[in-house]
Amino acid sequence: MRNLFPLLLLVLLAGFASAQTETLPPSPDQVPLPGENTPTKKADTELGPTVQLPTLTDPNVTLLGGLITKLDPVRDQFTLRAFAGKRMVIAYDVRTRFFLDGNPGSERDLKAGQRVHIDTTLDSKDRVFVKTVWIQSPSVAGVGRGQVVNYSPSDQVLLVRDELSSQPMRFKLGPNAVVKVGDKTGSANDLASGSLVTMTFGPQQGSLGTLNEVSILAKPGQQFVFFGRITYIDLARRRFAVTNNSDHKNYDLDAHTLPDNILPALHEGSEVTVNATFTGKQYVADRVSSAPGEGAETPQ
Repeated sequence: MRNLFPLLLLVLLAGFASAQTETLPPSPDQVPLPGENTPTKKADTELGPTVQLPTLTDPNVTLLGGLITKLDPVRDQFTLRAFAGKRMVIAYDVRTRFFLDGNPGSERDLKAGQRVHIDTTLDSKDRVFVKTVWIQSPSVAGVGRGQVVNYSPSDQVLLVRDELSSQPMRFKLGPNAVVKVGDKTGSANDLASGSLVTMTFGPQQGSLGTLNEVSILAKPGQQFVFFGRITYIDLARRRFAVTNNSDHKNYDLDAHTLPDNILPALHEGSEVTVNATFTGKQYVADRVSSAPGEGAETPQ
């Protein structure tokens, strides 16, 4: 009996040691919730496939204006009828910026029939890609600036080369449209080809914008006086520029009609008075003097 006691004690000690080495059950915060997958090292380190966007191959940017005739959100593209009459398919992606009436927007703001201005380039797929889209709501009045190409009195349609896009745009004078020449009231007969104008237009009617007001800034043959500092001089091209004090705008002037000794005597930074004539294509300097000009007439 005494020989059995050490053997029994040995068995009890072995069983106690085995119980101490058993795996403990997981704590409640270690138990995955129903439907929850336990993350693995592979899931933590693997990223999804990178989207490869077409590269923009052409560094040059072309400005266009026109009407959206068709939307294709599946392919991320829309059809534009340019103001010159040409139709083209325009592509966009996440790099494209959208502005609605001057405020940041998105591709969801694009709608068929909208008037837009866009800057475009070519991508690696030889598509016309748009970098920025300026959307104008039909119900919002806008302001434009350009040069008169032609005016048709019979249907009161004004063709203007837009300053932003350099594309011809057609507008219809509204029934109560006002034409101004400087600070005076003029008429539609003053809308001569080559004139520089600013336009205020209201909601679009049909395919044409309706003009509420047209202000004529300069007409071919009109004379102006600029007074300000010379900002640059190009002797080879016989051109110089003056920042006009009255409107703080920079005017590029042709100096081919000036005597040969005048342009070399001018210096950047000096103040001058320039009598110039607008030809419809440029301002031609007729006379330059260092004396301040009084009562200067300048385009607005």
